[in-house]
Amino acid sequence: MLEMSNNPLTTFIDKADLFLALMKIKWKTAKRDAEVIAQILKDYGIKKGKILDLMCGNGRISINLAKMDYTVIGVDFSPKFIADAKENAKELNIDNVKFVIGDARRIDELLYDEIFDAVLLVWTSLGYYDRETDEDILRQVFKITKQGGLLIISDIILRENEETTKYSESELGYYIAGKYHVFLTRIIDPNYKKLHLTWNFFTENEGKLVFIDALQLSINLYSLSELVELIENAGWKFLELRKIAGIDHIIAGKHF
Repeated sequence: MLEMSNNPLTTFIDKADLFLALMKIKWKTAKRDAEVIAQILKDYGIKKGKILDLMCGNGRISINLAKMDYTVIGVDFSPKFIADAKENAKELNIDNVKFVIGDARRIDELLYDEIFDAVLLVWTSLGYYDRETDEDILRQVFKITKQGGLLIISDIILRENEETTKYSESELGYYIAGKYHVFLTRIIDPNYKKLHLTWNFFTENEGKLVFIDALQLSINLYSLSELVELIENAGWKFLELRKIAGIDHIIAGKHF
């Protein structure tokens, strides 16, 4: 079996420029994704308020929610992601969003004096660490969310959605990310506990593709029942799983 590093520091800090190229592709659907999240917030009575976008990347969701008059704090431990997020907000003249460099595993220390109406974890932001760490992150954000507040885990990879994929390497096509030509390979463990991802980056030189570097991540695959247990162990109450435009959104509440 292929062994991969599960250290996000390598991908999100040491090789942040490469992953930024991937994140910029996600901006194509950023407005739609933020509108879906905003609708969930409104369905639960949160039409305005303060939102924490945890592991926010370069701010695509934070900025688009801020455009809808939410006050947003985006947190990520990658200085390059946060610098790009700040630049994006500045270019769009959005001033009700704040971006902070910080580790989700220390969020209680970073934002101990803040209280939020909702907390977001978007685009497979859980699963880089072990189960205990993920539960602790959820417990920490529970403490800084007000009564009636929401936790939304959006655009996640559930084990149930992967179990039809056989254990094999499979090229998922080729796409362009800025100046890069990118090939993505997925390997799923036989027991569907982990998903291993490799992005191979190439640039074009005189009509030929030249390999530049590779990014690798291993993500823990949770089933819905495991995520519900994780959420409720951290103090939240599971409310619903909502699928919109093919994207799964787990919604949990505090003190309803």
